[in-house]
Amino acid sequence: GHAGRWAILNTRSSVEPFLEYSTRRDLLEKVWRTFVNRGDNGDAHDNNLLITEILKLRAERAALLGYPTHAHWRIEDQMAKTPERALALLEDPALAEQLADVANKNGVGAQLRFELARDAARRGDVEAARALLDEILKDDDLRLQFVDRIAARPELRSIQKVSSSPSRARP
Repeated sequence: GHAGRWAILNTRSSVEPFLEYSTRRDLLEKVWRTFVNRGDNGDAHDNNLLITEILKLRAERAALLGYPTHAHWRIEDQMAKTPERALALLEDPALAEQLADVANKNGVGAQLRFELARDAARRGDVEAARALLDEILKDDDLRLQFVDRIAARPELRSIQKVSSSPSRARP
């Protein structure tokens, strides 16, 4: 329909290439703002009430299953076992410094991934934190140091890759 005009779909697969290759700052900002604010515009497609309901239901389910929070339920069958242990791994000052150094060497994207991983762990989203850290920790030596540091910390010694106790079934 519109000669000389383009439409950018508000999907990651359309937005990311546009943001990477476009030289038009005005359009870059417009496309980026539209993408990051999707579902948060106070209109018929606003997700804020749904998010609130989801959080309430997650808390309710966790309580029914005997967990203090949704994060505790989600992480029980993961390596760290508790949100506190997951945070301890990310907040170890020496480890954080090493991760930040790797992130800085790999550029802004890695630094952002490190910050996002820390935020994800604080929210109890261990799967997201692990995926983000995996992207940063491509260096095998650093991975080994990371594992050694876990083994050296008394409060983390009980962390096992595979749980010896059966995990609770998830609805």
